[in-house]
Amino acid sequence: MAPTKAVEPRNYWRDNFAQAVLDLTGGRGVDVVFDAVGAATVVADTKALKTFGMLVSFGGASGQAELSAAELRPKSLRWAWFGVFNAYGQPDVWAGGVANLIPLIASGAVDPYITGVYTREQAPEAHRLLEGRLSQGKLALVHPN
Repeated sequence: MAPTKAVEPRNYWRDNFAQAVLDLTGGRGVDVVFDAVGAATVVADTKALKTFGMLVSFGGASGQAELSAAELRPKSLRWAWFGVFNAYGQPDVWAGGVANLIPLIASGAVDPYITGVYTREQAPEAHRLLEGRLSQGKLALVHPN
């Protein structure tokens, strides 16, 4: 199901992410949260999920995410880890994921929210921004070809 309204990106350091999600969904919460941040956001992620929702962790920019059964149990939440290298190591899974994702990006249904594009020579600056938490959205490194 596609979102019914555009949503501005949220800064998890400044905004109360979970409350913003609950406000946008009329208190229901969302089906799935995809989290690349990790330790700093994982508890708020569980608050933003609806009952029987799923948290998918795929990174740990702020440290490794940790949750206890006590944090998952009240809403019967599921927690999964997605490892991109695991998918890449299975060509059929990788190709299927890319084959499904590219049309979604092209149609605008999925917006990767790229806020900066950097050449290989600019990679140190992109890393400085990421490490200093001075970026929002995705930073893309482009290949010269």
